[in-house]
Amino acid sequence: MFFFFLKSNQKKLVLKIAGFVELFAFLVIGSIGLYLFINTNNFLSHAFHAQGTVIALLQHSDDQSNTYYPEILFTDKNGRSIDFYSNYSSNPPEYVKGDKVNLLYDPQNPRNAKVDSFTTLWLLPIVAFVVSIISLVISCGFFVWSKYIPNENS
Repeated sequence: MFFFFLKSNQKKLVLKIAGFVELFAFLVIGSIGLYLFINTNNFLSHAFHAQGTVIALLQHSDDQSNTYYPEILFTDKNGRSIDFYSNYSSNPPEYVKGDKVNLLYDPQNPRNAKVDSFTTLWLLPIVAFVVSIISLVISCGFFVWSKYIPNENS
């Protein structure tokens, strides 16, 4: 609310600073999104497919809610049984014990496995890109707004 009581040159300065802060947020969040996108692409380029079975649902509790993530057992290309915990949890649980799940895993490190789903693979990079684009639009808005504030002498 204090903004409207500032002088014109102070308003312009505040808007430009806010624009640069949002531009910085765009760069940081966009870089994170790009990193996650490249990391997922690299994983997919060498990952092997397998089918696993949900053997347990583990509960994660915090102050406000409970979420559940699956423990999944699968057999790698060498016939070894591997179990891993999905990085993604949900409430209600996405799986029940005994569900069959399509997986992708790193043949060099089979415990580095992921459920083969859009959410598991692409949700975080997409959210990061969307948030970074929103920050860019807000940044541009601050810069444009600062141009429409009349000078003190006008």
